[in-house]
Amino acid sequence: MVALVMSVSAFLLVVPGTLRAFQLGDISFYITNESLYNYNELGNNDRNNQFYESLSIFSNYKKWSVGLTLRANNFFKQRPNATLESAEFDVYRKYIEYNSKHLKVHAGDFYSLLGHGLVLSVLKNDDIYRERTLLGGNVHYNKGRWDFKVLGGQVKDEMDSQEWFVAGGEAGLEFVRNHTVGVHFSYIDDVDTQRGLGRRMTYSVSLRGNKLFKNFSYRTEFAVLSFLDSAREEGYGFYSTLTYSKSHFTGFLEFKSYRDFDNEMNNPPLGDRAEEVSTLNDAVGARVFLQYAFFEPDIQVFLNVGRYEEYGEAGNHIYGGFNIEDLWERLTLSVSYGVRDILYPVKKFDGHLIYQFSDRWSVELMMKDKRYRDNFFIFEETDHTFQVSYSPVVSVFVLHQYSHNKVIDLNHFFSGGIKVYLKSGTAIELSGGTVRGGQICSGGQCFVAPPFKGVKFSLLHTFK
Repeated sequence: MVALVMSVSAFLLVVPGTLRAFQLGDISFYITNESLYNYNELGNNDRNNQFYESLSIFSNYKKWSVGLTLRANNFFKQRPNATLESAEFDVYRKYIEYNSKHLKVHAGDFYSLLGHGLVLSVLKNDDIYRERTLLGGNVHYNKGRWDFKVLGGQVKDEMDSQEWFVAGGEAGLEFVRNHTVGVHFSYIDDVDTQRGLGRRMTYSVSLRGNKLFKNFSYRTEFAVLSFLDSAREEGYGFYSTLTYSKSHFTGFLEFKSYRDFDNEMNNPPLGDRAEEVSTLNDAVGARVFLQYAFFEPDIQVFLNVGRYEEYGEAGNHIYGGFNIEDLWERLTLSVSYGVRDILYPVKKFDGHLIYQFSDRWSVELMMKDKRYRDNFFIFEETDHTFQVSYSPVVSVFVLHQYSHNKVIDLNHFFSGGIKVYLKSGTAIELSGGTVRGGQICSGGQCFVAPPFKGVKFSLLHTFK
């Protein structure tokens, strides 16, 4: 079967000019193919050759849609330095859906967010290779001022090493125009997990609205986590935000408080920048974010002031910067700098510049710098990226990374590559060298990327 799916995918890629997304009457088809190949010199047991292949087919017929993804692989994206002893093949994702004006019924794999993520959040996060889905059923009904959802199924992690049973639902009522009250709940039970938390219920009540006094919007939610099979104390989570927006000015006030609130399937708002770590067991925080926008030229200036307490330690997070869009129809620039000082000051700088020489030629520069000192431990990491692009055909990049502490016996890491876009809908990328790795956080969820040394080849094709 592995040889079969690889052969089919190779055939689809060799002849993209003759294969298209197409429509037969009311039936339409859409096809994508992703191919990854790594020659990984840091792989285990001298198995350096790694591949990941997926072929997805989607179809729509009137109110019905179906999808199917076939996958063949000998490594997982979340564990790139571990090559499997033998290649695997599976039907990775599949679904069928009925969608009318008021009713949606879905069976198979799906993503789900209940409330603001306090009770349940099973979503895709490309930055950290998170792609868990619920495999089961989901019914969503919306009519007039009422909104109902009920769901159930099983969740597996990205490497099929853990599994949970999940059920949940929510109901919302728009009691006044633009203002809605909601109730949300989830039930989770372990099938095969590492922590073994047992059965637990998480339930919440929420209130949200906009156009309050014309310029205000708000959202607040309070949730309780109850463990049914143990004497664990109940956890709770509270999140609230108030936003004011008028003309050039936008500002919001955000507050969070989480205590013993990790049910393994929730991801409530951070109340902070998206690349920070979400702390659910003991965290209280508030911040004020202010932004002023100039329309001609398009410039935004922003400032954030936050105060947080985590595990009994308190401190501030202050950062600011500016964004410039299409200045002189050529320059796009963003710069930010901040210090998050709770246990010790963590300093971060981010800079991103794009200069458009012509309609096709452009150059891009990026810099990231993060550093802190914890007693005798010194952490310093810096990334510099330089890229030249000829749109929409090709881009070439080089990356230099530095780490004060050696990784794979290196302080300096050098890599580069080329990406080519073909008219047929294919994007081909070839890169190689050494990459430092390290912690990557997005939306409060984090992934520790291991270092890499070798060559990477990727190909993504969309049949248009």
